[in-house]
Amino acid sequence: MKSMANAGHVDIVRDRIDHWNEWRRKNTKVVPDFAGADLSELNLAGANLAKADFSGAKLAGTNLSGANLARAKFFRADLSQADLSQASFFKANLSQPVLSVDSLQTAQLVGMLLHHEKARYEVFSITLNTVLVIGRFPPERKPVLLAIKDALRRVDYSPLVLDFHLPGSGGRSSPRPSRRRPRSGRR
Repeated sequence: MKSMANAGHVDIVRDRIDHWNEWRRKNTKVVPDFAGADLSELNLAGANLAKADFSGAKLAGTNLSGANLARAKFFRADLSQADLSQASFFKANLSQPVLSVDSLQTAQLVGMLLHHEKARYEVFSITLNTVLVIGRFPPERKPVLLAIKDALRRVDYSPLVLDFHLPGSGGRSSPRPSRRRPRSGRR
């Protein structure tokens, strides 16, 4: 059976945030119920929504900046394009990750991570199991590099190699340091 939002709570929060916050001060023991409600595109900035149930609610494009969302429930809530900047999520139940992004590219990446299990596994695998190997690996040192990479793979790590050896550089990867004399402390 699908839960329905409390229509009275929805009406108050849609009216004005100062009215909602005043109502919350007077009704501290009431748990706000917005389960399944469509609160898309509302301005709820600074609202006291602590302990609210947003299960299945539509909050797409909603401004929740600075809102108190402590101990709120967000099971299957749609928070796409919601502004969550400086909102408090202390002990909130985030059954799905809640993120606020600043660019379309980041939003696309987050969407991919949320909805494509294989891509999510690969990205998390990279971030959790990657070992960065940095150095200069001319041909005579390649066997050492290969041994390091093999050893890492045997213990389920993924080596990420940054080889600063440039072919034809004679083992150097950067220009020779300047031969200028160091400045003395006296003038």
